Amino acid sequence: MLFELLRLFEKVIPSKLRLVCSMFSNRMNSAEYQ
Repeated sequence: MLFELLRLFEKVIPSKLRLVCSMFSNRMNSAEYQ
C-alpha cells in the first residue's frame, strides 16, 4: 500500500512541477517582452 502511494506521488508530482515551471517561465518571458 505504501509503495503504491509512493509510485502514485512519483507519477503525479513531477507533472505538477512541470506545470508550475512552465507557468513560471511563461510569466518571466512575458515580463521580459513588456
